[in-house]
Amino acid sequence: IHLADIVQEAQQPAAAELSAEALPGLAVRLAALADAAAGKLRAQGFSDSSISIEKYLNLRYTGTDVAVMTRWQEGSDPAAAFAAAYQREFGFVLERGVVVDDLRVRATGRAAKLPEVAVLSCAGLPPLPPPAVTSSTYFEGLGRTATPVHMLDGLSSGHKVPGPALLIDNISTILVEPGWVATITADHNVRIDSTGSSSSSRQEQQQEQQQQQQQQQQQQQLKVSAVECDPIQLS
Repeated sequence: IHLADIVQEAQQPAAAELSAEALPGLAVRLAALADAAAGKLRAQGFSDSSISIEKYLNLRYTGTDVAVMTRWQEGSDPAAAFAAAYQREFGFVLERGVVVDDLRVRATGRAAKLPEVAVLSCAGLPPLPPPAVTSSTYFEGLGRTATPVHMLDGLSSGHKVPGPALLIDNISTILVEPGWVATITADHNVRIDSTGSSSSSRQEQQQEQQQQQQQQQQQQQLKVSAVECDPIQLS
């Protein structure tokens, strides 16, 4: 979550007619909104190189109530962009003037990329400790499965825990699904990778369950057909 992008938006009413004469003034107001939104991101530690700005005009035809948020791009014609968006949305355009209802700016602070995770060699590692308990856990396609539960503080860097498994510490629980393997990294984080065998194993177990259900249904049908009915009691 702490690596997610951060967004700051700013909006300001305009209530102006869109025209060539109005564009310079709109550009100045959008630039001021962009600087204000970017300033909030800078205050949170984002550099200018990690901040991207999107500018919009909320446009509608004169005498109508439906507005379309239209991207403002330097050097482009916002009226043409609005007409294209309106045509795409409603299938027609109107021969009317265009009104600017609002100005809107969206500033996005891009989070730093997750650093490469170092995984220690398994050489010299103590063996994987036995699970603290074994829990019955339901997995789609597998049904109830005996699932080992490991305490994270009992695992060392480099240990690999194949799924299904549960990894638990004081504040969280990590589920390792069948077909995946959890690796304890050098900084004691958990990296989960696919083994590529989950789909085939799940399909095989699902087919086995379906065959068992069919056999049970057939046995129940045989039991019902073997029951003798007294015609006098039926009448």
